[in-house]
Amino acid sequence: MSDWKKAILLWGVSFLVGFYCVFVIQQLWNWFAAPLLHFGEVSYLQMYGLNMLFGIVAARDAGENPVDNTRWNKALMMLDACVPSGSREMVVEQLKEESDGLWMNLGTWVFSLAFGYSVSLGLGFLIHTLA
Repeated sequence: MSDWKKAILLWGVSFLVGFYCVFVIQQLWNWFAAPLLHFGEVSYLQMYGLNMLFGIVAARDAGENPVDNTRWNKALMMLDACVPSGSREMVVEQLKEESDGLWMNLGTWVFSLAFGYSVSLGLGFLIHTLA
């Protein structure tokens, strides 16, 4: 499968997992936070908006900083210059293998998030029904 097809598939699955995450947060909020804090229950779309708001606030500091990018580019150029010409082909091959494993790692990470949300939802439901 080509890289762009893998990227589109990963994006699609990540998108669905994100919607599922909002559902889990909504359920946990309505089961625990709303009664405890004497708030009303929230709808899915309200929780989706709140999740977007918190995502934007949290990502504000995690954005790409041009100064940091320049530092990384300089460091990588210096590191590249340190690789002896006889070892360059081996390093390029190892980097390719590492990049090829990236798709599997990303897919595993997305599915582990979905599994974690499912465990949280299941435990929350169990606690909610027993309480």
